[in-house]
Amino acid sequence: MSLFRRQTPAGLAALFAFVLPFAQAHAKEDCAQFSGSKHCATGDARLEVEDDSLYVHAPDASGEHGVRVDAERAKAWSAGVGVEPSEDKEEGETRTLKTYVAKGQVVAMSSVTETAQGQSFAASFVNADGKPTTYTAKVFLEGKLMVSVSGIKSGEVGVVAFNSSESPAPRPSCTTLTRKACMKLCGLPLPACAHCLKPCRHGIENDIYLNGDGSVPYLDMSFESPFNHAAVGSSAKAAPEIVEGDRVVLVADEPSAGEDHDVDQVFIHSTSKTVELTGETTTRR
Repeated sequence: MSLFRRQTPAGLAALFAFVLPFAQAHAKEDCAQFSGSKHCATGDARLEVEDDSLYVHAPDASGEHGVRVDAERAKAWSAGVGVEPSEDKEEGETRTLKTYVAKGQVVAMSSVTETAQGQSFAASFVNADGKPTTYTAKVFLEGKLMVSVSGIKSGEVGVVAFNSSESPAPRPSCTTLTRKACMKLCGLPLPACAHCLKPCRHGIENDIYLNGDGSVPYLDMSFESPFNHAAVGSSAKAAPEIVEGDRVVLVADEPSAGEDHDVDQVFIHSTSKTVELTGETTTRR
């Protein structure tokens, strides 16, 4: 799997450290109220609200420009996330980084790298003491758990999604592109392009899990995928498990700090020059 490339914790942290100054240094704050939360451009991005979508327009594909969502102590946050395809015909790769901040501390990060052939998902989490923890990668198909692999190092790619060559690819259930880009690429009447109206959702939740210690809070991140198979396991694993699936969930292996890890800010940066957010929801305690 060529998408199984290691993204080290240091690498993710360095990427955020690179992006954060731009997020803080926006000379004139460009903000918009959207789905009940304040959204502000970072770097030199420009925001545009159109109907039920928020568009984040970047001047280039450096990944230095994006948006900050003021989630204000959110127990859970999610949104449909679509990007414009890469303009680089050879590479054809986009990477979207989401960083979740609670009380000034980065508590979780995700990196989703996408090509026409598939997606790779990497995550980083901290535990209740603010130290990096391993995570568990789970893949679901129509709500049923297909596989769960624990002990993946923070920052490593845990899941690669792709369409199996052994069976015809079904019509996607959602799209990772902006609606405009998806409809243009589909090029057919709407019934055949219905997936273009359903952006794949990404989210985070400070959820309660039942284990031997009772009800314990854990951070988890979820991603809908338009691809029908997934290879699960760290990038160091020689033979990752391959299953059918349509949703990826990445869960920290150690408990969170409970309400202290409820999310204050969500930073979204991408190497795509346009990111579209739709159907955004924020749940507070």
